[in-house]
Amino acid sequence: IWSEISKDGNLLKKVEFGRLLPIDQPEHKRKSTSWTKGVLLNDPNRLVEFMQTSWDGEVGTKYHVTFNDNNIKLVTKFLSIPFQYGWIEYDYRIGKEMFYKACGKASIENHLYENCFTLLDVGEQDIPFGFIDKIDQWLRTKWGDSFINNRRRNIDKKRIEPITNTANNVFSMLYPKNVYNFFDI
Repeated sequence: IWSEISKDGNLLKKVEFGRLLPIDQPEHKRKSTSWTKGVLLNDPNRLVEFMQTSWDGEVGTKYHVTFNDNNIKLVTKFLSIPFQYGWIEYDYRIGKEMFYKACGKASIENHLYENCFTLLDVGEQDIPFGFIDKIDQWLRTKWGDSFINNRRRNIDKKRIEPITNTANNVFSMLYPKNVYNFFDI
C-alpha cells in the first residue's frame, strides 16, 4: 500500500495497492511490463482503477481526495480491497511471453469493479511518443484479441488473497490458536 499526501496534509494525492514482485522472481513473468496495481479514484461509483505500475502514471485530480467524512469512508472502502476482499488479476498473452493486456477485478459488497488496460513495455513507459505509441498499443491489443489468436491466446489468472487472510495463515503457522488467541486479525 502506497499513499501520497499534500504538504499541508489536507489532500490525499494518491492511494494504491498491489503486489511486490521483484523482477528476478520466477512468478514475475511480465519481465518488461511490470505488474498490476489498484489506484483509488475520487468517484464512489468506480472507486478503483487497475493499471500497470509506473512511477508517475496516476497524477491528476481524479486521484485526489480531500480529507472529510465522506472521503474517509471512500478511502476505507477502497482499503477493504487489499485488507478484506482481495482481487483477481488477469494477464493476457500470445504464446509463452508476449503479454499485451491485463485486467483487474475486485468485488466489494456485491459491487464489481473491473477494468482492462494495454501493457506498455519499459521504453513506452519511460519515453512515450504520444500518438505513435497510442496507435501501436491499439493495434497490439486488437491483434492479441483477434479471432486469429484464439488458440494461441492464454489468460493467466491470479487470485490475490486479502492481507488479513495472509496474516492469519502466517500467524496460525507460527502461533497455534490454543497458545496465542490475541493474534486474531
